[in-house]
Formats: sequence, structure tokens, C-alpha cells
Amino acid sequence: MLKIGIFPPALEPSAASFIRDAEKLGVDSLWAPEAWMYDALTPLAFFASATEQMRLATGCVQLGARTPALLAMSALTMQKMSGGRFILGVGTSGPQVMEGWHGVRFDKPVTRTRETIEIIRTIVSGERLSYDGAIHQLPLPDSQGRALRSPVAEGEVPIYIASMGPANLKLTGAASDGWIGTAFLPESADIFTDPIREGAEAAGRSLADIEQPTDYETKRISAEINSSRFQTVYSFSHTNPYITMDGIRRTASLSSMAKSATTILIPTSSR
Repeated sequence: MLKIGIFPPALEPSAASFIRDAEKLGVDSLWAPEAWMYDALTPLAFFASATEQMRLATGCVQLGARTPALLAMSALTMQKMSGGRFILGVGTSGPQVMEGWHGVRFDKPVTRTRETIEIIRTIVSGERLSYDGAIHQLPLPDSQGRALRSPVAEGEVPIYIASMGPANLKLTGAASDGWIGTAFLPESADIFTDPIREGAEAAGRSLADIEQPTDYETKRISAEINSSRFQTVYSFSHTNPYITMDGIRRTASLSSMAKSATTILIPTSSR
């Protein structure tokens, strides 16, 4: 079954009504982006109180902007507040943002992703945190730090990776619960899925174990609409490249007919 995910039409209280209506129509998930404007976690906490079943996902938080332990704490908080509906989507961003905005060196992005995921999973599982990595050493050597255990561990937080390079795609297959395809090109899908499959199989998994939400770029949408698979699902125009509530209604009504298990992420407009 095809799943539909949306981005908030706006980060303002009035958007809650739109998102509630989208949930009633069967929209599966809400994704909050993060760049150098708003953060991704705060809006989801607000919209969690306006929804009951919709999954709530960061799409995605920037690794290096927060410590792995703080990410784990935020994820545990969101899981508690949402009743287990939270997905932690992570990504390395790029040097322009990390070094220009956060003041964090953009080095070893794949290693940083892997270590962050391993630390988060340790904390969430309730294990005592002791980690010796290339980037993170916890507790800090030669310090008064102690190997602590979270008293509020929930057991599981799904972690998705927004990855594009071959090494990070392989890591996505090996270590994540899902792939956020922010630059997915349908006609070149193998470029992305082959490394994910390779990483998954090397870790004793399969590609089917990894959900693949796909963010269709505005420039790609017109071509996708005209394909036999998507031509009747939704429509965009170059002047208004956002899905309205009517578009969500038509998309949701047709999603059960699709054979794909992929989640398609679509921008929305409350107008």
C-alpha cells in the first residue's frame, strides 16, 4: 500500500487544523524539515497534540548541531509525548550549514552518522552509555564523567537517514530503519537502492527491512504526474507547486490501490 507523507503547510497554530484534516483522510506521516530557519523537533511536539495516529518525523535533523545524547533525549521525549509515533530522521547536511551556521567542522560525515546512531540506540535501549569512537568518546577520557544509563528508555526509536553518497547509502542499509530520498530520481532508482541493498545484505538484512520515503522534487513532479503510475493521483503547476487539501483527498483515496510500500512525501498548502 502506498503511504502518503506531508510537510506542514506552515509553522503556525492554524496549520494544526489542516494537519488534523489530512490525518482524517488517511495521510500516514508528517515531516518537519530543518535548515537554518526553524528547527525540526519543536513543530512536531506541537502537532503531536493535534493528531492521534499520524507518524511524526524529522526530515531531517542536522548531525553535529546536537550531541548524540541530546538527540536521544529529544527522541525519547517525542516518543513519550506522541504515544510512540515519532521517527528520528537524521542527515549530515553540508559544510555551508555545519561550518557556517553551527560552527562544527564538516568532516567524517559517514562516521559521524554511524556513531550517532550507535550512541542513540545504546541510550534508547536502556544500556549504560560507554562509547569509544573516532569522533565521540563517552565518558570523556581523563574526565570526571560517568557512564550513565537513561531512566526513561523506551526501547525503540525508528531512525531514518537522509543519504546520497554510496558509503552513506550502504550505512543506511546496514544501520537504519528507513531511507529519506531527498534527491530521488525514479528513472535512476538503482543508483540509490543498490548501495542500500548491499549494506542491508552485508548486515544480514534485506532492502524490504528499510522504509524509503521519497521526496519528489518540484522539478520532477510534472514528469511523474504524466507517467502511467501517478497521472491520476495528484497534480501540480509550476506557479503553485503544493498539494491542497483536495489534492490530499484524491491522493489518499487512490493510495490503497498502489502496490508500492513506499511513502511519498509531498509539500502542502492550506490555501
